Amino acid sequence: RGLGKIEGKGSFDLGYMPGGRRHAHPQSASGRANTRHPVFGFALPLPLPVGNFLDLMAAAAGPAALFALGLSLVGHSLLGNMREVAWVSGLKLFLQPALTLILALYVFDLGERLTAAAVILGALPAGALVYVIAQQYGIYVQRASASIVLTTAISIASVSGLLILFGVG
Repeated sequence: RGLGKIEGKGSFDLGYMPGGRRHAHPQSASGRANTRHPVFGFALPLPLPVGNFLDLMAAAAGPAALFALGLSLVGHSLLGNMREVAWVSGLKLFLQPALTLILALYVFDLGERLTAAAVILGALPAGALVYVIAQQYGIYVQRASASIVLTTAISIASVSGLLILFGVG
């Protein structure tokens, strides 16, 4: 099972997906398609039509996931487990940027501009990948959907506040 596998006490296969599908996701297949081969040390160029197809698939995966997220919300209440969703959303929107700020200032000494960029990126709402992973494994789909909606709504104010605080724009 060579490529992407790390041997050790346990083994970790970078290409493993449940159900035996390896390297099936278009966002990851496009990036892996032209990587260096670990044994031969060179990259084989893809034919132009194949590269264009993979680029189109990768570009369409994000919007398609958001569309699927919207469809999954039809007829469902977002208030199912709001306590847990609010807790996770608070961690994502407030604790993560705070930890990023502490690490950027005291551990990595990034400087003013990189610190601002890191904190603002850390304060962005949960992305569609959360929903994609939940949907793929069939767990917490409704909570993932609700957390994306809630973090997006709250981040309008929180990210705007950070942009003003850091003097961006």
